[in-house]
Amino acid sequence: MDLGKEIKERGKRVERGTGSLVSVEFAVLYHWHAALSAADDKWMQDIIRDAYPEVTSFDDITVEMYHNVVKQYATKIMKNEPRTWTFGGLKRGPDGRFNDHELADLIKSCVEEPAHAFGAHGTPASLKVVDIMGQLQARNVFNVCTLNEFRRYLNLKPYETFEDWNQDVSVARAAELLYGDIENMELYPGLMAECTKPFMPGSGVCPGQTTGRGILDDAVALVRGDRFLSYDFNSNTLTHWGAAKLHESGGGSYGGVLPKMIFGALPHAFTGTSPYALLPFYTPEAARDILKTNKVLNMYDLNRPPSDREVISIQTNEGVKKAFEDRDSLRTMYQQAIRNCSDGHEFMIGWDDAKRHDPRSQTLQKLFFEDGFEKNVAAFFSTTVQKLIQKNSLATVKTRKSIDIVRDVTNITPVLWLADRFALPLKTAEQPRGVMTIYETFTAFLVLFLYQGFNIIPGNEWKLRDGAMKAAEPLLKIFTTHLKTQQGIQEHVVDWLAKGSAFEVGPNADRLYHGLANTKLPIDDLASDCMNIGTPVIGNLTAQASLLIDLFLKPAYSQYKNRIVELAHSTDESSERELQGYVFEGMRHAGIVPGLPRVATRDVTILDGARGPITIPAGHTVLIATSKAAMDPAAFPDPEKLDPTRPLKDYTLLGHGMHACFGARLVGTALAATLREVFKLKNVRRAPGKQGRLTFVESEVGGVKLKRYLDASSRESVVPTSLTLHYDD
Repeated sequence: MDLGKEIKERGKRVERGTGSLVSVEFAVLYHWHAALSAADDKWMQDIIRDAYPEVTSFDDITVEMYHNVVKQYATKIMKNEPRTWTFGGLKRGPDGRFNDHELADLIKSCVEEPAHAFGAHGTPASLKVVDIMGQLQARNVFNVCTLNEFRRYLNLKPYETFEDWNQDVSVARAAELLYGDIENMELYPGLMAECTKPFMPGSGVCPGQTTGRGILDDAVALVRGDRFLSYDFNSNTLTHWGAAKLHESGGGSYGGVLPKMIFGALPHAFTGTSPYALLPFYTPEAARDILKTNKVLNMYDLNRPPSDREVISIQTNEGVKKAFEDRDSLRTMYQQAIRNCSDGHEFMIGWDDAKRHDPRSQTLQKLFFEDGFEKNVAAFFSTTVQKLIQKNSLATVKTRKSIDIVRDVTNITPVLWLADRFALPLKTAEQPRGVMTIYETFTAFLVLFLYQGFNIIPGNEWKLRDGAMKAAEPLLKIFTTHLKTQQGIQEHVVDWLAKGSAFEVGPNADRLYHGLANTKLPIDDLASDCMNIGTPVIGNLTAQASLLIDLFLKPAYSQYKNRIVELAHSTDESSERELQGYVFEGMRHAGIVPGLPRVATRDVTILDGARGPITIPAGHTVLIATSKAAMDPAAFPDPEKLDPTRPLKDYTLLGHGMHACFGARLVGTALAATLREVFKLKNVRRAPGKQGRLTFVESEVGGVKLKRYLDASSRESVVPTSLTLHYDD
């Protein structure tokens, strides 16, 4: 067949998706014994010796002996049910499953084992008899064509001499003595012993020329004939989510698909930057050379990852507090990610040493939280949410309006607040000379949030890091410019200031940058502080507001919604405390953060409340599951009930102890103001159909559910991106 042309059988066009038609010639083509590894050879040797322990030379194995080897091997297997079969020394558990640790170790050992080369004299002695059987089958049973006839079928130039076929004089001469004329060369030995492709950049597979071309043609035909890759490869069959999932790029794997399967099946046995998973067809040594040549070696971890690193979760309120307090045994995991995004600079949430953490935290809190902070936040969020609803509402009928409350309100308001607080030069219709649009700013902070603190499942780490490092560049430049401007370092001011932009620095930002500059700390450290203070604001506030609105619109929560509507219309000062109570209670039931990760520096045991002691081996990731602790009846009696009078000190949703959320004062006030404005809307309700609900998929880590919300293209996102509401005008 010719690539790109129609595929025909008996003169008729073969339709797509009609199944795979494999010729006997291609059955011959796929005898790749020469490429087997030394470990494969040993496996075969052990099977032969099990039947013939007296064998001294595998060259002496006859066809009859091999038949007996296979018969004995098959007899042993068939004595048991297929569900009990095993291989490679693995053992099944009581449930019939293989141990994930052992499977992962087996895969890693296979990655480390190099394949051998194609070509003459390459088949190991233990499989010499299989080559003999293959040649006899091709000749006597299949009655296949000759090598040159096969080449003509593949539109390849026929070999004219034995030296064309193989430049090794001894191999060519042996073939000539056997066949006399190159046209007589049989297909099986012709394919197995022909000259091979020289090693060069690109594919490391170096088969013979005919074999290589045959593989390519066969691959095209297989894809074309596979209904799953032709007719069924669409969103109607796979769902929009399934189609989007299959089109995700494999970060760090140069487009590879197998790494996704490895991470999906054995997520805790491979790190997200390990070539063992990302480049599994290359030995670690070969992968190192490739990555070094591509100048990305520093982005990968070449050490063989351990296979027993399941995430262990702490799930009770008592256990969560103990885990947060044990900073010697359970360390934060953020700092390396922060360094990667901050030009090597650190941030206080990554410091477990109180002597380093507390002074910087106190300094930043004094500067960040002005007198009347909560009042200012409430005013900003109330006013901004009102304006965005008015601006983005669509009159669908005379008495009804529609608003995408997530896309056009809750995912925007925190960005605008952060822009005001840090004087971010947003690019808008009113300010066309800004640096970043609202959406670009939201996306930049979100990828930083995901990479620095939310990525506990391997597989996306490489992709997240790449995106986060790119997102950090313009943000750091903005913060650095403001700080240098305050210190009079004018030569470094970026264009949007140097060219006399109309952008104005508000009083909050002016006060903040003046205060930061007066600390005399290094400007790059302060720029990192600014970016990392803003990151959780976008990651948490946007999504949490969306989830609370969605929660209180559920039928099961209608009684709480009715009370929130009453509070939204109240001007009584007590209404604010009760409304914030509903915010924290709503976060217990629908929090955006499943928990916070830590890594065990040593073997440690944590008393996890009613669950008893939880032993954590050194090196394991620990998920301090604040979402689970929020439903702990020991801390929150009758946890399914929303009680806005519960003491705020009982919640661990925003962390606990030294690493309690820096912006905790912002959360309750901002979310209460948002709920107040949304539930002031007359008869606010969900839009009918899919647009009026959040769609998500779930996975589980350490016994804790993780949700991924689907965006308009059905791609997974850690935060909701759209939810349409209706209300009466």
